[in-house]
Amino acid sequence: MASRVSPGAVIVFWAGLSRVHYDTEALVRALDVPVSIAHGARDDVIPLWMGKRVFEVARMPRALLVIDDAGHNDVVDRGGERYWTWVRQALTP
Repeated sequence: MASRVSPGAVIVFWAGLSRVHYDTEALVRALDVPVSIAHGARDDVIPLWMGKRVFEVARMPRALLVIDDAGHNDVVDRGGERYWTWVRQALTP
């Protein structure tokens, strides 16, 4: 499948998508629910400082989990039992 996608199409798609801005801090700041965040310290897509900042602005911060050796897509795999403990804590009233 990937061999059928033109590199030019990907570049055009990414150029449009990368211009979309989500003010995550403002959205989270407005929430009246507990906020939990799991983040990989080696995330190349969303820097760790951004994840921490979003957690800091939450009205009701619940649980922050940072997995030192995880990137953007492997927090569950790298976190193992620490991740599942975080999930249980995040979902417990």
